[in-house]
Amino acid sequence: MIAFTNIERGRMNDAAGAMLKAVASDPQDAFVQATAGQLSAWYDGEVAAKAAGMTDDTRTAVASISKTLKGKAEFDAGYKAFKDAVAQDGVRPGEVVASALSPDQPPPAPKPSPDTTDDGPGRP
Repeated sequence: MIAFTNIERGRMNDAAGAMLKAVASDPQDAFVQATAGQLSAWYDGEVAAKAAGMTDDTRTAVASISKTLKGKAEFDAGYKAFKDAVAQDGVRPGEVVASALSPDQPPPAPKPSPDTTDDGPGRP
């Protein structure tokens, strides 16, 4: 998911736009909900502390995501997991997605890095 990759890279404005598209595309997906919950929790914490660097589009996207998904189990679990993790360890969104998913929903398989190239068999 593009939003998750942007979150991992700290590109939160880009993540919010991509997350909005993911929510519109598949709002019932547990991974989308959990990641959106963490993004919303990050945004709420950042807004409370400082709003520097956040675009109006980011604010609008996160508000729309929260309005759409608030009350959904995985969104709420992702939101809570992120807030709890920040209170204990100080983490970024994306670092607690797996723990926010319900036990019957496995975390997504890791995707290869876009920087990785495949030179074919037998090549280093």
